[in-house]
Amino acid sequence: MTQLSLYGYPDGTDFGFLGNLPALERLDLGRTADGARLGVRGGLRRLASEAPGIAHLGFLYVRPIDEVGEIARFAALEFLSIRYCEVEDLTPLATVGGLRTLQIVTPVDSGRLAQIARMPQLTTLEILSNVEDRRNIDLSGLGDAQLTVRAHADRHRIVGAGPRIKVKWL
Repeated sequence: MTQLSLYGYPDGTDFGFLGNLPALERLDLGRTADGARLGVRGGLRRLASEAPGIAHLGFLYVRPIDEVGEIARFAALEFLSIRYCEVEDLTPLATVGGLRTLQIVTPVDSGRLAQIARMPQLTTLEILSNVEDRRNIDLSGLGDAQLTVRAHADRHRIVGAGPRIKVKWL
């Protein structure tokens, strides 16, 4: 098994079984739409030790993700998705050397983008949204970062993109 998605699991779930899935590369964890803490026994530190080969990691409705610095323990991590989660500070992700793609959800504010701009290892920022969200996405918070930004062309207009930002549509 190379990918696994687990949603709505109870608090205190023991993910030790992931140690029996050595080929696991993609893991997506989700709580209920009203949000809840990660709820994994041992937190992200243990999760990383049980599944060290994770290259794609996703979180949905995890509120808050209060162990962002522990994500650096996923040594193979290349893609991180943070959807409808509460994260105060993304800057610890700058220590995740292999992280190339970060996926987030609108709304996107300039403070959040300034944090992302301090992640020089990133090559791609994907900005997801629901079909009703038609707001402009102002990328001025990225400053002079060099990134490819991907968003939905049929939903948004990109404004404030610096000269080193390349926009591609999802």
